[in-house]
Amino acid sequence: MKEALKREFQNRIVSAGRKELLLIHLEMILAEMKQAEEAMPEEDDRFRRSIRLTMEMIKKLAESLDFTYEVSY
Repeated sequence: MKEALKREFQNRIVSAGRKELLLIHLEMILAEMKQAEEAMPEEDDRFRRSIRLTMEMIKKLAESLDFTYEVSY
């Protein structure tokens, strides 16, 4: 992820509540997926790194689900 975008996310995270944190996390996933898409044809290493980071972020979201609510599954 580009440094400027990282800083923007970091600044938003500092002052975010629970709902905003979820939205920021989703936006980070989308930004990383877009970066992977841009790197796909030429930069194999960058593409793989972005996909790996995206998968890790999705895994963290899935692990944080509260399964006491039906909407979680």
